[in-house]
Amino acid sequence: MGVSHSVFVAFKPGAPEPAIQEFIDALDEFPANKPGLRRWISGKTGPYYPSASKEFTHAFCCEVDSPQAMLDYASHPFHREAAKHMGPIVDHYLVLDFEYTRVQQSAVVHQVSGDGQQAVAHVVMLKFKEEVPAEQVQEFITLLDRFPREKPHIRRWISGKTGPFYPSATKDYTYAFIAEVDSIEAMKEYAVHPYHRDVVGPKLGPIMEKVLVVDFAFSRVMQSAQDYFQVVRYR
Repeated sequence: MGVSHSVFVAFKPGAPEPAIQEFIDALDEFPANKPGLRRWISGKTGPYYPSASKEFTHAFCCEVDSPQAMLDYASHPFHREAAKHMGPIVDHYLVLDFEYTRVQQSAVVHQVSGDGQQAVAHVVMLKFKEEVPAEQVQEFITLLDRFPREKPHIRRWISGKTGPFYPSATKDYTYAFIAEVDSIEAMKEYAVHPYHRDVVGPKLGPIMEKVLVVDFAFSRVMQSAQDYFQVVRYR
């Protein structure tokens, strides 16, 4: 079982750009300095989905090998050093953790308009109503996990139950997924796709208490090959 760890930050108004860039550069050193961290993407947030939050300005998502690796991640000395850059410039932040047991990804590259080198990570956090039967929730999750085969621009998909794998991870949501799509233009198609509108949407409405969506654009993936990291383009 892997753990997905996402952090969304809002910088203070007037925070100096050099200090922000120094913080972002420190973040991007995480994969090379933390064993057990297998994949890393980061970038600026944006309103690529109609209801995407405008509260945050930067985000990153990483994946670790196990819940134990997440504990090691949280207490690693490099983490504490990088946090020193965060304090003076970050107004507030949100941490999302969820466990996943599989990755769905496409072996087909679809022709897309727009910037072909910039992908979008679409992060959705859901809280189901407590009175909804478990069977009804599972029916919805099954439909949700069919998104990648129904929507051609989804290149990668993970989903699962949230958990407190990191000390300050949010407890406000019970389920989450991350869909990575080919481009900003493809994100617009994702939002209006018939499967989204006519199948999943009607099932979600009656069982959902609240939802939070955060989108961010990224142009590279840092990932591990055994014990070292390599930087590869999204494609």
